[in-house]
Amino acid sequence: MNTQKTKNGLIPSVPVIKILGGLLLLLSFAFILSGCSASKLKIAEYDFVYNGTKYTLRSAYCPDNPNSCNSLIGQKFVAVDENLDGIIDKVIKGKIALSKAQEIYDYSLNMLKRQGGLKEIDKSSKEYTRKKSGYVFSIKSFFSEENPFNQFKIIDKTGLPGSYKESVYVDKGADGKLDEVLKDGFLRKTAQQMYAETISAGLKESKLIKKDGIILVK
Repeated sequence: MNTQKTKNGLIPSVPVIKILGGLLLLLSFAFILSGCSASKLKIAEYDFVYNGTKYTLRSAYCPDNPNSCNSLIGQKFVAVDENLDGIIDKVIKGKIALSKAQEIYDYSLNMLKRQGGLKEIDKSSKEYTRKKSGYVFSIKSFFSEENPFNQFKIIDKTGLPGSYKESVYVDKGADGKLDEVLKDGFLRKTAQQMYAETISAGLKESKLIKKDGIILVK
């Protein structure tokens, strides 16, 4: 059975900030991060055990610093959620499949969610959202001069009232083709069709832009 604990061996009442569907831990201690005063910076670590292996979730948030992120730390890897949206963006040390890191990350966030410390804050982001027949489709663009990419999320609300299923995919080249699965719920072919339809709708609504074969949210 999966268990969880903190560095003190207990589960504290941890205030948690929810940012656009993701989680940022906040505890009472803080220190200086470049460009952010100690009074604004919040940092916390949460130790837990998943399938018999120990991991640490480290959170840092500063309203004035773009380096705010969540780090999932294993014995042989470090993976980060760079924009605090609940999705692992990349592995910065060691090797682990993004889908596996996402599975572990989801578990830690769910455990924290059960502690009842979720709050919402506003953090703007370029994202296009479309609703259709009980589904919510969203495309979020991550901008880089060399490697822009899109994250495509599907929220399925066609099941029982109040319940939903979430699937997340990555279009590494922002070229309209899904390359990687972070959270799977549909056949790749079906997800690709949904992505293509969402892109088409976004372009018609002038919410997306296509240039030189690259599709991004405006």
